[in-house]
Amino acid sequence: MNVKGLSEADQQAIQKDRCLLEAAFSADRVIVTRDDSLRKALARTPQGRQRLKAIIWINPVSDGVRALERL
Repeated sequence: MNVKGLSEADQQAIQKDRCLLEAAFSADRVIVTRDDSLRKALARTPQGRQRLKAIIWINPVSDGVRALERL
């Protein structure tokens, strides 16, 4: 994934949680995490936005009951 042009913080978020993306795409395309830094960083690039469209992203803290319904 091309991270050029992203802030250092966004680049670190993508590198730190790349394993979540890999796991989601190799399994059920679901990510459950309380950390939204990866999602925010991905939303800042066209390629990242495409990936986000293919993933069900659940933050159990902010999504609450909706998170359970989506699973």
